[in-house]
Amino acid sequence: MTTPSPTTAELYPRLAAMLTGPDAPNAFDAAVIDVRADLAIACAREGRAEDAALQVEELVKDCRRELPGDDPRTARAEEAKAEVWRLIESVGEKG
Repeated sequence: MTTPSPTTAELYPRLAAMLTGPDAPNAFDAAVIDVRADLAIACAREGRAEDAALQVEELVKDCRRELPGDDPRTARAEEAKAEVWRLIESVGEKG
């Protein structure tokens, strides 16, 4: 049995909670990158193409600007970008 994909309703508050408080991780912590990537993918799954594209493009841009090119977090962002665009295109083909 597969675990259902998280929704934007779950991911927006999770990201906000992660980034607040005295123990908040760095914005480029792997867990933060994962939630940002998951959020962009969730937006695409929910048919929110513009939000998904904006979020994933910003994520990739941030990672490319702040992290080494071979960093696994940059690779995660790039993978999310590919998935977001695949989802956007598949919705476009159906609609």
